[in-house]
Amino acid sequence: MQSLRSVVFPPQLENLNEIVKNQKRIVSLITIISTLSILPVGYHIIALNVPANTIQNAILSKLFSEQKISLSQGYVNILWAFIVACQSIGALVGCLFLYQIEKSFGTKRALMLCNNIILLFASMLLFISFYFNTLLFLIIGRLLVGVYTGISCALVPIYIQEMAPKHIKGALSCFVHIGVCAGSALGAFLSIENILGSSSTWHLLLALPAIFGLTQIALNYYTPDTPSYYLNKGNKAEAAKSIKFYYALENYNDDAVIREYKQLVTKIPQQVSFYEAFSDSKTRKGIILGIIVSATQVFSGSMAVVSYSTSMFTVASFTKFIIPFIPTLGALFSIILTIPALRLVETCGRKNLLINTLVICATSNYLMTVFSLLSETVGSGSWASIGFAFTFLLFGIGYNVGAGPVAYFIPGELVPPNASGIALGCGVAINWISTMVTNLIYYPLIQFVGGWSYLLFAIPTTIAIIILQYELPQNVGDSTPKEEEEELVLTCNLNDYLESDDSQIYGTFDRTASGSSIPISV
Repeated sequence: MQSLRSVVFPPQLENLNEIVKNQKRIVSLITIISTLSILPVGYHIIALNVPANTIQNAILSKLFSEQKISLSQGYVNILWAFIVACQSIGALVGCLFLYQIEKSFGTKRALMLCNNIILLFASMLLFISFYFNTLLFLIIGRLLVGVYTGISCALVPIYIQEMAPKHIKGALSCFVHIGVCAGSALGAFLSIENILGSSSTWHLLLALPAIFGLTQIALNYYTPDTPSYYLNKGNKAEAAKSIKFYYALENYNDDAVIREYKQLVTKIPQQVSFYEAFSDSKTRKGIILGIIVSATQVFSGSMAVVSYSTSMFTVASFTKFIIPFIPTLGALFSIILTIPALRLVETCGRKNLLINTLVICATSNYLMTVFSLLSETVGSGSWASIGFAFTFLLFGIGYNVGAGPVAYFIPGELVPPNASGIALGCGVAINWISTMVTNLIYYPLIQFVGGWSYLLFAIPTTIAIIILQYELPQNVGDSTPKEEEEELVLTCNLNDYLESDDSQIYGTFDRTASGSSIPISV
């Protein structure tokens, strides 16, 4: 006989496979729901990359035929940068609705039902934009995609925090990044001209994520709300049903499964207000550090790489027939590179992994500046173009192994659980503000100054590395207790400091609790 707790919480990280094996239902559901929720985000980030000229021509054609308006190439560049940035602008709007939608519907329904209604409406407008009012409907559709993006990017980490066993919470959070990469890979592949990126099919390309929305809405009706949602409502009977469904504990009584759930995951308590969060100095510091991490994720160059990689390689005089396939290859490569992060994020320490990979990103940006400038001089297919491709690859390694996936969930770990929603909301908002700025600036910038444009990413990343090296807590992801009382402690490490079973926070606060009340035969 062996307790459920000993199965779910093996003492060493080497037993992660055992955790997954014994909790395969919840792990599978979290993986599926989080990936489906994030796929449209990555898809729309990259969908405009390859068919940029095709859609620009469609816009110009409709403007001239419907309104007799003709634009110069300079105005087209600025307009196109704005259309790409509309996803970021909409994401900021989505962040403003985050608190109210989560409070009204709960994490699961807000994520899987309400948000996907927005996605379906956006897909409809993007489809219609092919036939008339192309510019107007394209902008509105992209803005609504952005609202979906902002809500998804904030709610998926909260959903994982509510549902995931604590020892694999970080690993499962990496599926946010994997979902973005998988969506990008799909969007990049389908946007190739011979598939859906042509002048007669680009509207189908932009409307296709509606399939993901319909799938999530269907799944919503077959999955209960999270146990945390019911417990916060005081409905223990429904909470027990939810726990039994998600954690495969159908054969045990309600009180027993609720006790086990409290030892398994973190309860998300009633969230404090924005003012209350910033009134506490330690919480404020954690939020600000999370904001820096989120901004650095973008200002490392990640979103510009996804949105404008074809322009980057064109300016670097790379072989032309390969350029349309670079977004697809890059996204697939990103997925492969993120696989090691599933383990590294739990074993190497958050801070070390983040800082070291940001150093790689910064170094890559400086090298891309050099090689891009050289390739502009020596021409297509030169050693400088090949050098640029290798440094582009180096950037992908640094970003996808650490800086990319880690930045999605660190903001919520740097604050107490009752401020995690505020921290994640601020992190997502700043992330998309940064994306909006880089998307608006970078496309005209690379057309104007070429290789010098990479300094837009190299310099801010260097500054952020210095700040995070000195200010980010060393105990990120480290289960060893720290003696300094004033040290900023991550939510995921509070179990090393508090031992009371009366804690308001489930699971993560109690490592030394008594044995499980649910026996399991082995």
